[in-house]
This record gives sequence, C-alpha cells and structure tokens, in this order.
Amino acid sequence: MQASEFDVLITDWVMPLMDGPELCRRVRVRPNVPYTYVILLTVLGDKAHFLEGMEAGADDYLAKPFDAEELRARLIAAARVIALHQRLAHQNAELVDLNLALGESARTDPLTGLGNRLRLREDLEATHGRMERYGAQYALGLCDVDHFKAYNDRFGHPAGDAALRAVAVALWWPRREQCKVQTRC
Repeated sequence: MQASEFDVLITDWVMPLMDGPELCRRVRVRPNVPYTYVILLTVLGDKAHFLEGMEAGADDYLAKPFDAEELRARLIAAARVIALHQRLAHQNAELVDLNLALGESARTDPLTGLGNRLRLREDLEATHGRMERYGAQYALGLCDVDHFKAYNDRFGHPAGDAALRAVAVALWWPRREQCKVQTRC
C-alpha cells in the first residue's frame, strides 16, 4: 500500500502484524493518494465489530464465510464509489486551476497585462516586509500619462488602447518579448 495505489482493498480483521481496523486507519491518512475502497472481511460479524471497522475507515464489511455473489455485489458498489471519487478529484483539480487563473486575472489589467492596484498593494506589502526583515531598501516610481484623455478623444479609444499598451511595454521590459509575439502590443 505504501508503494502503490489500489482502487479496492479487501482485508481481513485478524492479521499477524496489524489488525484490519489499523490498516483502514493507515489507508485513510495517506496524503495525496486516490481514494481506496476498503472492504473488511472477518468472522467477527457482530454489530460492535461492524461499527468499529466502519469507524476505522472501512467502506464495507463482509462476514466470513462470505458468498461470492455478495462479494461481487460489493465490488460493483466499490467501482461506482471509486468512479465518483475519481470524477471529484478531477473536478477539484480543475477548480484549483480555475481559482489560480481567477486570482491572477483579478490582479492583472486585461488591456496592458501589467499588475493592477491589487497586485501593487500585494507587491508593496511583500517588498516592505522583506525590507523590514532583511534591512534592504527599495524605490517606487509612479508615472502618469499626461493629456491621455485628449489623445483618446482625438484619435479614438483603439488608438488610446494601443498607446497604453506601448507605455506598458516601455515600462516593463520583461513583457517586451511577449508583446513582440502578440500583434495587439
């Protein structure tokens, strides 16, 4: 179990080195592994043992001697649960990616691709924190595009957008290579 991933684990309750409930607990605390459906197989068929096994992390409980058709039915249910867990894991991964993209989008000006006011605040807080921790210094420069409204009114919004992108490229040199590829810059 430590070296591989399994969809289904059928384990006995009574085993030499560790009992079934302890194995269930160890399976459930493994980080970053796909879900394993656990069937606890035992001669201990009373309700107290059933509850103990389920509380330890078993998904199902099968008393010995077991019927092959009953095991088959449990495996059909296991396949459904595993498929649901796989879909949920895939959807969760997609949500994480979307949240990262949304977070980046919320901090980026869509026209210029530069950081917006939220990014500025976060970057200043981080930079100031480094300055306080390590005694480093930093400088901040702000600029204003003079007479931009008049330029926009005279040449139109598309020309104004192009002018803002050109200013962005001139101010932030790492973006120049990216903008050479894109025709909008």
